[in-house]
Amino acid sequence: MKYPTIWYKDFTRHSQRSRDALLKSLATIKACVKDHFVASAPGLILLDTADTSDAVCVLLEEAFQRHERTIVVIFDNEMYRSEVIWELLFAGASKVYDFEHTPLIHQVIEEQLNRWHTIEGLIQTDFVKENLIGESAIWKNTLREMIEIATYSESSVLIIGESGTGKEMLSRLVHHFDPRRPKGNIVLVDCTTISPELSGSEFFGHEKGAFTGAVNAREGAFSLANNGTLFLDEIGELPLRLQAELLRVIQEGMYKPIGDNFWKKTVFRLVGATNRLLDQEVRNGRFRLDLYYRLSSWVCKVPSLEERREDIPLLAQRFFEKSFQKRDLPSIDASLMAYLTCRSYQGNVRELQQLIQRIANQHVGKSPITLADIPSLDRPERQILVESLPSSNDEYQNAIQKILERGLNLRELRDLTTQTAIELTLRREKGRVAQAANRLGITSRAIQFRKTRKQEE
Repeated sequence: MKYPTIWYKDFTRHSQRSRDALLKSLATIKACVKDHFVASAPGLILLDTADTSDAVCVLLEEAFQRHERTIVVIFDNEMYRSEVIWELLFAGASKVYDFEHTPLIHQVIEEQLNRWHTIEGLIQTDFVKENLIGESAIWKNTLREMIEIATYSESSVLIIGESGTGKEMLSRLVHHFDPRRPKGNIVLVDCTTISPELSGSEFFGHEKGAFTGAVNAREGAFSLANNGTLFLDEIGELPLRLQAELLRVIQEGMYKPIGDNFWKKTVFRLVGATNRLLDQEVRNGRFRLDLYYRLSSWVCKVPSLEERREDIPLLAQRFFEKSFQKRDLPSIDASLMAYLTCRSYQGNVRELQQLIQRIANQHVGKSPITLADIPSLDRPERQILVESLPSSNDEYQNAIQKILERGLNLRELRDLTTQTAIELTLRREKGRVAQAANRLGITSRAIQFRKTRKQEE
């Protein structure tokens, strides 16, 4: 287990006893102190003051920047106010607890840390590594959310994302980690291909002779998904009449096949996927509000490939390996990988996979795969130039020298550089925090914390 790193500062004598008691009760999880920081482990922040001094702000900023998941425990009753809690949550805290009024707080913390530990272990399983490739922070957080909802609840899930981002594979992840036993199948229904005439049979099934052309009985999606998962791809395309029927089956757990006189039971987890904004569809009268509420027990926003651009080399390598399964995979030229990484993908991961398949089809022999293997229709209209960093650090030295001449110390220089880099990157990414965080190699919470501090100054 990656034991949590504990962060605290300036405890009073009274609260110090409470802090030590908490740390003693957490001995079984072997939490480590800040000086023994463990990379990618969760953070446990202990606060006993409402003071927003620089020292406390620096402590919080460093903790939020290093940890994707953090627990904040507040020891000062006066500090446990809604505005402080919201500020901590917006800054990057995952959970905020009041030491005095949280029963058995050490057990609560242990259970939360153990849950996170379990989720991290599931991310490392073969199913995830083989089917949901990526190491970017935004992608890892998406996987954590989906695994948590799959493992610790039976809730319906609404997956929102652009075409080609992997919504179907995420639905398979939900089914794979569903702990229910015995577990049925996952049934996939593409709502864009359902014809109005056969829609009832698609979901409810039918008996032999139920209508003209029903020469054999057929099981519908509700039957096939019993004790399993029903995945409705592009659920926003589902006609209103079918939306009402689907809602009734979800609420009652009963359905009747066409031509049958008897009701049948069914229990399944509903997972819907769409590239539409369903709340807007509700306002426009194209989607039922009650079904939307039922479906959106948990909403997952899938990042586009642009938002996780640093995952492209890993994805490309895996797609090349699949494309060359029946022959030896040649080496991949660095210039080709650089082009694939900086290229635009309107079709997201699916477009990248199809492009690599076409490149593989074009390649002959055992020579390295290069830019010349890109089919003519896939080549850019003009060469894409990637700016490189300066060959020497003279420019950086001159800039730093000018700043130091203004009398700034090393800490002020660091803060100025960090803030400037964040502002420039946010401007470049048009205010999109997740993309800016990925480009800078920090967490979104660290940027939010910086923005909050600047607004207060």
